[in-house]
Amino acid sequence: MAIEGDGRSGPAVGIQLGSEPNGVFSVTFTLPPSQVGNGWKLQFALPGRDITQVVGAHWQLDAAGDGGVAAMPAQGGYVSPTSRAAVSFLVWASGSPVDPVHCVLNGQRCHFG
Repeated sequence: MAIEGDGRSGPAVGIQLGSEPNGVFSVTFTLPPSQVGNGWKLQFALPGRDITQVVGAHWQLDAAGDGGVAAMPAQGGYVSPTSRAAVSFLVWASGSPVDPVHCVLNGQRCHFG
C-alpha cells in the first residue's frame, strides 16, 4: 500500500475485531455518517493476513493479498441501527486478529478507532 502510517488525522473509522472458528477472524468497519454521502471508498490493510471474504462492500484486493479498497455496493451497504447514516461492512481474514492499518477514506487519511 502506498500510504504510510495512520496517525490520528482525518475521520475516525470504527472497527470491531471478532474471533471466528477455523483460524479466521472478522473485522467490522463502521464509516462515519459525514463520509458516506453519495458513495464511499475505504483503503486499508490487515498486515500479514490473507483477506478471504468481504460482505457489504465491493472489494478490490491489492497485490499483497492483505489489503485493498472497499467501496459502496450497488445496494448501499448495511445501515447501522444506532445511526441511520453510518455504514458498516464485514471482512474475514485468515490467522489471528490484527488491527487494520493504512486508513484512507474517500481519498483522505483517516484513522481506526
